[in-house]
Amino acid sequence: MHAIVVNPEGDWHVLGHPTDEYEQYNCVKRAVGAHDNRTLVERVRINVDGHPLELWVDEEGLLKSLPYNVVASFLASRSLDYLLVGTAYVTARDMTPMTDDELEAVKACLVTRQA
Repeated sequence: MHAIVVNPEGDWHVLGHPTDEYEQYNCVKRAVGAHDNRTLVERVRINVDGHPLELWVDEEGLLKSLPYNVVASFLASRSLDYLLVGTAYVTARDMTPMTDDELEAVKACLVTRQA
């Protein structure tokens, strides 16, 4: 079961995503840099090639002056009219792991963006 991390520098990588709800939330928080209990993560609902997904970022990223994430903003461009900041974490809906088909759709979109 998969998730994708998209860094502000434009690179991205696939990693395993837990199936346990508590571990899912902790994994998302760690990936976006929200290490303390006070920091919240923001969910952005996206759709990639017909797959309803979620993209997660540090909710206070702008206040923390995190760098813009153009690649994550590209993924969310149909849902948002502003740029995202910081590291983004992509999952299926309800923070669940992506299926192989969902993963391949996101990867194809990211590769297209890099070309």
